[in-house]
Amino acid sequence: MISNKRMAWGAIVGMALCLIMLAHQFTFIDRFNWALRDQMAIHLRQQTTPSPQVKLILIDDASVNHLSDVIGRYPWPRGIYSPVLDYLKASGAKHIYFDVLFSEEEEQQSSHDEFVSALQMHDNIHMVSIVTDDYALTDAQPKFLKKSVFPIHLPQDFKLKSHDNMYTPIDDLARHVASIPVATIHPDLDGRYRQIPMLHQYKSSILMSLPLSVLHEEFSNLQFNHTTLATNDFRIPMNTHGEATLNWYPMGIQKYSFSGVLSSWQSIQNGKVPLIDPTTFDNSIIIIGASAVGLHDLKSTPIHSHLPGAEIQATAISNILNNELLRLSHPIIHVGVFILVLFFTPFITLKDPNIYRYILTLLIPIAMVIAMCVGFKEAHYVLQFGLPLSAFWITYISAIGYNSFTEYLEKQKVKQTFSMYVSPKILKELSQNYKTIQPELGKEKQVTILFTDIRSFTSLTETHPVEMIIRLLNDYFDAMIEIIQDNDGTVDKIIGDAIMAFWNAPIETDQHALKAVQTALKMQDRLQHLNRHWAHQSMPTIETGIGINTGTCIIGNIGSKRRVNYTLIGDSVNATARLESLCKNYSDNILISEHTYEKINHQLSCEFIDKVAVKGKQEPIKIYAPRTNL
Repeated sequence: MISNKRMAWGAIVGMALCLIMLAHQFTFIDRFNWALRDQMAIHLRQQTTPSPQVKLILIDDASVNHLSDVIGRYPWPRGIYSPVLDYLKASGAKHIYFDVLFSEEEEQQSSHDEFVSALQMHDNIHMVSIVTDDYALTDAQPKFLKKSVFPIHLPQDFKLKSHDNMYTPIDDLARHVASIPVATIHPDLDGRYRQIPMLHQYKSSILMSLPLSVLHEEFSNLQFNHTTLATNDFRIPMNTHGEATLNWYPMGIQKYSFSGVLSSWQSIQNGKVPLIDPTTFDNSIIIIGASAVGLHDLKSTPIHSHLPGAEIQATAISNILNNELLRLSHPIIHVGVFILVLFFTPFITLKDPNIYRYILTLLIPIAMVIAMCVGFKEAHYVLQFGLPLSAFWITYISAIGYNSFTEYLEKQKVKQTFSMYVSPKILKELSQNYKTIQPELGKEKQVTILFTDIRSFTSLTETHPVEMIIRLLNDYFDAMIEIIQDNDGTVDKIIGDAIMAFWNAPIETDQHALKAVQTALKMQDRLQHLNRHWAHQSMPTIETGIGINTGTCIIGNIGSKRRVNYTLIGDSVNATARLESLCKNYSDNILISEHTYEKINHQLSCEFIDKVAVKGKQEPIKIYAPRTNL
């Protein structure tokens, strides 16, 4: 059994390893990690507020619909942004980022000039660019590329993807902005956005992202520690691709409608109370972006299926200011836990199969999930336990499946062993307690044995046709075996015209001696009914002798590799057979030994018959006959 479990353990570990390697190849493990992280973001950060310094002004559906009647369809004349910039300057805004790509010339020169004039009046306006893998029409670099370049040398830890093309604001606009960060973001394989590139490579230049430009504008003492960019107050952990993992805000970033801000400027110009208090944007970092459905800048994220791209940028900025960017566990951690779980889970599950151990084993994934939640909530640290959790469930379910299958085989083995010996009632009990039987091991046990034989059977076979003898024997055995099994007896064997049975094995039987004697009385009573039936059918009638003895025997599966039988051996068996043979010397058809008598004399009336010498015994034994009719 131990060898089989070792083989099962090895097979389960090997199978789990193969399945997990296959799952990793098809990104199932990555998707599992993403799903776990998404759920923690949704449920553990419900009440987490973003930095109050970060705000969004969105070109939403209400703004598009409201202004379409005034200035036409989007894209609007750029002069419409001028009063908004004036309003934000008067409000004390710290930085204003346009998450809108102004890469094409405007048709209305007056609107263009108005926008340029507004930019000249501010020194805190930033416009985004994007990098792509499109084919570039020219090898010339953008004229104002230096406003996008990240000035700090990168460590060799980074392996950034190089892009061949870059779209920037037109020169007239780019000339008057403070910086031109890159706003390019990419989803994971499942289409959701969870990370944001902080660094981009355009040909040989390293460019900064929109969130990183905020930090660059505020601090001059930025330094790298491997792939982590840090100041005295802030840390930006990145992977080797220059990407930071976002820590979402289910409550969302503070949002204001573009038309609402424009309306507030108009109210102030007219001496009225503005819709939005100007102090709202004091010392704020503002991103102006699009959220209208038709403007195609809605992204699928863990907290919302249609989140504005500008809010992803704002989330990153707030994460930086709050030091909430997520750090992912090093592969050594989750691979190490994976190896422990892979080997330990099937070992403990296979070792001693029972429901309590199964429940106890579930503490493993519970502990991992708790550790993940605590790390995520308290330290913004993501234990990527998708791999060890996958290993646990594969090995746990496989081990339980193996245990269930082997248990089924053991039950079937017990049923097959005892189906010819015991009643369905006993067989059912055996199948429920099969682990305590173990017939292949054998054991010494006290049992009560019954031997019965047909008197003068040889002469009967010589004077009657074979067909009649076979029919008589079949009727006889059917009736006798039915009575034995109905009274919790085990039929050991049929030897010619004799039957050997016993009680108190393979399962414990209360008052086994009494049940054996009661069975013998019922057998004699049933034989009388059979004799009347046979006489009516012109068939011979018979008499039987029954010997019953109680003693200790060796019981178990005994035989050869090709043929084995659940039986018992010992001196008590031999004594029972000799008791049965003594019946022909007395008028009683049932004789019991003194050992059996001692166990039933308070419950059944018995008569002392004789004290006889039995072959194999030095001392004579007392024999009795039961007198109570049932």
